[in-house]
Order: sequence, then C-alpha cells, then structure tokens
Amino acid sequence: MEEFEIFDDYLNDKMTFEKRLGFEQQLLENPALKLSFNDYKVALELLRFQGLKNEVEKSNKEYQNRKESKFSFPTIKIAALIIFGLLTFSTFWINLTEGVDLLENVPIAYIEPNQRGNAEEKQHAEFLYLTKDYEGLIKLYDSSNEPTEKLEFLTAMAYFNEKDYNKVLELIEKLELRSKTNVYKNEIEFYKCQSLIGLNKYAEAEGMIQKMEETNPYKSTFDWIYIAKIKILAWKESFF
Repeated sequence: MEEFEIFDDYLNDKMTFEKRLGFEQQLLENPALKLSFNDYKVALELLRFQGLKNEVEKSNKEYQNRKESKFSFPTIKIAALIIFGLLTFSTFWINLTEGVDLLENVPIAYIEPNQRGNAEEKQHAEFLYLTKDYEGLIKLYDSSNEPTEKLEFLTAMAYFNEKDYNKVLELIEKLELRSKTNVYKNEIEFYKCQSLIGLNKYAEAEGMIQKMEETNPYKSTFDWIYIAKIKILAWKESFF
C-alpha cells in the first residue's frame, strides 16, 4: 500500500484498532515518518481550500469501482500526483516562510479619516504619523499623562510600522478596554491579527479572522490564498 494511502486510512478511521495502534507506535519511533505524515496533513489542508479534496475522493471511488478493469494510468494516481506535488511545494514553502513574509503580501495601509478621533493632540499626532516620524510619535505618547484614544491608536500604528508587534498588542489591549473602541474597531481587529502573524502566532491570527464581521472592510483583504497560507503555517506551529 502506498504511504499516502496509509495516512488517508488513518485519518479517515479506516484502520482496525490494532493497525491504528501499530501506526501510532511507528509515528513515535520514526521521526521521518512522523514528518511525512505531518506534511501530508498540511497538503490536505491546502487541498481543501483549492477544492481538490472532493476530486481526490471521487477519483478514489472510481478507482475502487474500476480496479478490475485494465487502464494504464489510474485516476487515483493522478490524484496522488496532485497531492504530493502540492505537498512538495507546501513543505518547501513553510520551511522558508515566517509571519513577516506574509505581512509583505498585504500591502494595505491605515489611512486616518480626519473626522475620526478626539481633537486633543490630534493635529500633532497625525502630522508625526503621516510624515513617518514614528519615533517622535512614540515619544509624544510616552510624554502624555492621559493619552487620548486617538494618540494611543496612532502610536500602536507607529509600533506596527516599526515591526514591534508585542507593543502593538499591548496598546490594542488598552484600546479594547476603552468605551469608545468602536471608533477604531475595524482597524483594531485587522492590526491585532496582523501583529499576531508578525509574531508567528498563526492559529490565533486565524481565529481573529474568523471573528471579524463581514462589515469590516479590512476582512475583504484576506483572500483565500492568504488564509490558506496562515492555516498551513498554523499546522507547522502546532507540530513543531
């Protein structure tokens, strides 16, 4: 039996109890087999997003129904090639990819409408942000005894541009406690997710995307390819 067929039987509960125990023991004793099995699950996750999983299952049924017939290249073999072609790509990709790489593929930037936020410290804070004086904006925030929500958010954006994602999450946590958080609700959700990706916390980031309301315009920037990549990296995060 092909290795991928063994994996598929295990994942689809097609093994006897004894065979399952034997396979799980092999996973414990054979690191190479465990890595291959984990890679296979990553490939299946990618297949699910590309709509190919159903084709694999359909091909397998066709093969089972026609296995007595003679044909030179069974459909199931084509499906296997699809799986392992994607497996090779995804394995290569996840070993070379970090969260900061993903962030480069979402070239959306925060643009602050003038009518939002409090007037206090607004003009100076906006000027520092728009001129990309992130260090100056952070100093302004640190020197303020009672920073406004506006200043707090722009400072979080300054830290985001400086790639200090832990500080972004720290400030967002403060913003989430404010009564007027709805002013920046869309941005808070989006940049919290992006900061988690920057910290390689892919499972948490995926959870944030799922919680974002459809009315959030930032959610539409997450196409299925981007989400699939996050899911693949989340698999890697859980395995290693």
